[in-house]
Amino acid sequence: MAIDEVRWDRLLHPYGVASDMPAQLEALCGVAAGAAFGALWPVPPEWPARTRAMTAAALVVLVRDPALADRRAEIVAYHREAAAAAADRWECASYVIGLGDLGEAPREWLDDPRLAVRVCAALAPALADDPTAVKLLVRTAQTPRALDESFSEPFAPRSRPPAPWEEPPHQVLLRTVCERVSDFGRLYPAACAAAELHGSVAFGPYLPVAFPDGLPPDRQATGPQSAFAQLLADRDDLWDGTRPQAAAVFTAAGLPADREQWRAVRVPEPVDAQGRPSYDAALIVVLEGAAAIRRRPSMYLGAGRTSPELLPRLLAEFTENGAAVQVEEPLTLTAEIPERLGRPFSDDGHAITWRIKHASSLGVLFAAAVSLRMSIHQWIDGVAYRQQFVEGVAQGPAEVLGRVDRPDGVRFVFELDPDWLPPGSRLPGA
Repeated sequence: MAIDEVRWDRLLHPYGVASDMPAQLEALCGVAAGAAFGALWPVPPEWPARTRAMTAAALVVLVRDPALADRRAEIVAYHREAAAAAADRWECASYVIGLGDLGEAPREWLDDPRLAVRVCAALAPALADDPTAVKLLVRTAQTPRALDESFSEPFAPRSRPPAPWEEPPHQVLLRTVCERVSDFGRLYPAACAAAELHGSVAFGPYLPVAFPDGLPPDRQATGPQSAFAQLLADRDDLWDGTRPQAAAVFTAAGLPADREQWRAVRVPEPVDAQGRPSYDAALIVVLEGAAAIRRRPSMYLGAGRTSPELLPRLLAEFTENGAAVQVEEPLTLTAEIPERLGRPFSDDGHAITWRIKHASSLGVLFAAAVSLRMSIHQWIDGVAYRQQFVEGVAQGPAEVLGRVDRPDGVRFVFELDPDWLPPGSRLPGA
């Protein structure tokens, strides 16, 4: 069989799709599994790196055929060797996914410095009960778009999903984390992050975890249930026809597609022993970091998310405090501050902003919290550094760019989040 006769589009598949059972391989491939395997194995080392990764993904499917069971060990070994040798994060992640699909437990990649690689390791079915893997997935689910962009090198064009997947990585992540964690209190921050992606209905997997028995009766919801429900009820696009798929998402979870019913999901009114209104700290949902700013922007800038005054006030926080600001695109701004952050760069972009002692620190903190992407360029003792973040998550360690002849300082480039801001939002001067 010639290599160009293999139906590649039928061999590649989303992670864990049930239709990839061995008995269906011949129908999927259009040829006998043995013939397809012979055409692909061994993988020619002279092929381009990404072609080899895609070929390896096809081989993972093929060795599920009982007739090829004795070849599985070879394919496992190939994936391990290729993953260990791959410098490119997309390639390494693709091989690690393959190991998971082969039933392996790729624990050695759980602490990889590349987000894409360690998350793909944690997604392996064999690590479904591994506390370290589950903790990693729960944390990453709080910044789902950071995973989507983590398969590309920092400051490089965005890459396609890894070889074995046909859907955005964050969809695989959210579906998997909801399958593995039944405690909604633990998933609440991640569920809110998904609910605030106004361009999608990515919150769908959280619905049956949050409301396994349907919407609770009035005044019987937990704090996380009520807060999550109010986030959904406040999204106009879910109810005005802008997202027609929203109704199907609610129905699939056995929940009503009625806005008023979601607004009625409230916590009990606490009372004391005499029946008087009281206070119950257990019903209070505490917000931290970027989530606190995104949920209550008026507490920081005196203007709500949809207020036309929000972006002008953000710029004013910089300009009125001496920062040099330039608006480059409708939602992109650069702020330069004569302040050194010190070293090392943090793995958390929001943590970095807390260390700014300049008068513009509030503007930096707010802009970082409401940005999809942020890059930091820093000059320390005549050496230039840079680092990129997506949703506050570092896409890699700080890069040393070399020596420069300029004073110490830092430049932030903020790409404000279009999914958080109202449609059509523009920075003044854009």
